[in-house]
Amino acid sequence: MLQQELLSRTSLETQKLDLMTEVSELKLKLVGMEKEQREQEEKQRKAEELLQELRHLKIKVEELENERNQYEWKLKATKAEVAQLQEQVALKDAEIERLHSQLSRTAALHSESHTERDQEIQRLKMGMETLLLANEDKDRRIEELTGLLNQYRKV
Repeated sequence: MLQQELLSRTSLETQKLDLMTEVSELKLKLVGMEKEQREQEEKQRKAEELLQELRHLKIKVEELENERNQYEWKLKATKAEVAQLQEQVALKDAEIERLHSQLSRTAALHSESHTERDQEIQRLKMGMETLLLANEDKDRRIEELTGLLNQYRKV
């Protein structure tokens, strides 16, 4: 009986050691799993940060695209206005030429009294000066619009 008891105890001690070994292995596995879980959580956090940054960049790209569209629209409007002003300048130039020729013809055809001719010349000169001023205003406006167009192109 004593021998059986000793065998039984030895067997129990062996089982105890086996169980302790298994518990140690399980603790090591637990530590490894916890480390792996922390690594996965860190990866998840980094992935969420990247996703947030991507969202932010997408919003920024959309804003820039909208701004580009606005500048393109303004450029088209400016080009149309420049074309219109150039047409007006051409019309004013043609009118100035017409007045010059009319003035020349009037001076050649009318050799009446000097006072009438002087009055006509004065009236034509005033008309021509008015047209020249208007032409200069249009030229200035074209230069301003050209400057704005160049500024837009730089942007």
